[in-house]
Amino acid sequence: MGQPARVDARLEPARDVNSGRGAAGEGQSGGDHERHTDCMARPATRNLGRLSEIAQVLVRHGFGYVFERHRLTDLLPWRERVATLDGQPSQRGRALRNALDELGPTFVKFGQLLSTRPDVLPPDIIAELRGLQDDVRPFPFEEVELTIRQELGQPIERLFLEFDEVPLASASIGQVHRAVLPNRRRVAVKVQRPHAPSTIESDIQLLDQAARLIVERVHALDFVDTRELVDEFARSIRQELDYRLEARNADTFHHNFAGHPHVSVPRVYWSYTRPRVLTMEYLEGVQVA
Repeated sequence: MGQPARVDARLEPARDVNSGRGAAGEGQSGGDHERHTDCMARPATRNLGRLSEIAQVLVRHGFGYVFERHRLTDLLPWRERVATLDGQPSQRGRALRNALDELGPTFVKFGQLLSTRPDVLPPDIIAELRGLQDDVRPFPFEEVELTIRQELGQPIERLFLEFDEVPLASASIGQVHRAVLPNRRRVAVKVQRPHAPSTIESDIQLLDQAARLIVERVHALDFVDTRELVDEFARSIRQELDYRLEARNADTFHHNFAGHPHVSVPRVYWSYTRPRVLTMEYLEGVQVA
């Protein structure tokens, strides 16, 4: 027989179906109401810089025509506005993939979602977006070292006998490195991208604002509950920011499939696992997802 199938939990964790959302408090006083209103206004102001960055990245990758078509060029500096008149780019799938990659974890994750929807996007775009599953631009090894030191309390050289600087795979929220523990066991170490939580929260606010505008202005999409889609997307991506949830789910699968002749699930090394670092047994096999 060939190699056993591997349940690969390194990049995309299983979802926790028991997670829920808290309820907001009621009965605010006048002062509380003013503070609440101010907090509601501040994100919009704070997000202007990110909104401009998103617009400029899209223009740089050839999507300026979108802003012209929908009269959104006021979001762009004058020079970029002129550049939008060139029209639609060639190689649209690759251009979209590169733009999402540059924009960071939230948009990479959104691209991953789109890559599973051939009923929504044409084949050439789907084919390119599939590359976002595990072939995203990696972040520098110095950031890997810093995150591991912050999370595990010691430098890499004191925690591992070996640690590959080149990532085995890189995805939306983290990247995976091969390593060897002091007991000589081979492991896969997933490390979260720097500033992922703050970037994702900022982008979620922008997506929520965009969903509200679509509800108000784009009546051709009345059949889609865009705000619910954004809400579900936000819950999903927030769960992935704490690697301990993924580790618990992997542990459950590991025990459920223990002794199975054709399925191997990697073991979690809890002493090397924290919210932003996940260390699991390294297994060779066939990736099933």
